[in-house]
Amino acid sequence: MNKKLTIFLVTVVIVCFAGAAYYPIHYLMEKHSNEEEIEELRAIRRGYQKTDSPAQEGSAPESAGRSALSDNQAEEKAGMALPYSEKKKEVLDTDRILPQYREIYELNHDFIGWLTIPDTIIDYPVMQSEDNAYYLNHDFYKRSNANGELLLDNMCDAYTPSYNLIIAGHHMRSGAMFGKIIDYQEEEFWRGHKLVQFDTLMQEGTYVVTAAFYSADYAASEPGFRYYVVFEEEDGYEDWMRQVRENQLYDTGIDCRFGDEFLTLSTCAYQRENGRFVVIARKLRDEEDVQEFQE
Repeated sequence: MNKKLTIFLVTVVIVCFAGAAYYPIHYLMEKHSNEEEIEELRAIRRGYQKTDSPAQEGSAPESAGRSALSDNQAEEKAGMALPYSEKKKEVLDTDRILPQYREIYELNHDFIGWLTIPDTIIDYPVMQSEDNAYYLNHDFYKRSNANGELLLDNMCDAYTPSYNLIIAGHHMRSGAMFGKIIDYQEEEFWRGHKLVQFDTLMQEGTYVVTAAFYSADYAASEPGFRYYVVFEEEDGYEDWMRQVRENQLYDTGIDCRFGDEFLTLSTCAYQRENGRFVVIARKLRDEEDVQEFQE
């Protein structure tokens, strides 16, 4: 198993247990929400967009958040050839950073993109660091904060990109961060929120949600859903998609095929020990229009 991933997995498990064991401490930390700082970043982003749209406001956090993505079978994630720092250095063209993200990137070079689910509280910067666990308990400005930030797994390459970009976030009881993606357990919610916008620094991207389901941080010896980053062969993709279809809570009818690009959103869930809730979205193809997926 990759040493960095092993450290990440151990750290996330510790954070999960710490959140449960030291509730009063996490409660006090979450009272210092990072919403004000994030709203400042939203304002920068809106200032460079062609049309302004009000940021999605959420209620102030009221209770402790829990941890995000981890999976015991890290060695089963199809790895990238280069570690995070080398990948980013080789493929990020700073001259091509989108205007709305240049100023934000200059504030913190760990900023990797922006995730929005329209008509929800989810409207956040996404970070990526060599230390996969760092933004579980630090804000955009690298100050200690229990809300953390959304984070892109450092096995993922947002620029080339990987076939599957895995983004994790805390399940805050206030609904902040990824506290609301669990609403995708209801098909009615999916019908009104099929589209997800994830922009990397150099490219805007729209995705359609294809599946939502409960999962877990399964041990390598256990059967269950695996978080894959790269599908090197069609057989690998088919196996991953079979896992998605077997676990999905309802059939969205959205077709997927080998060669599509995917976005996996993951947060802790409490239906079982080490539970997770997962949302899978497929990037729209060139011939598709967003209106096809709006009701």
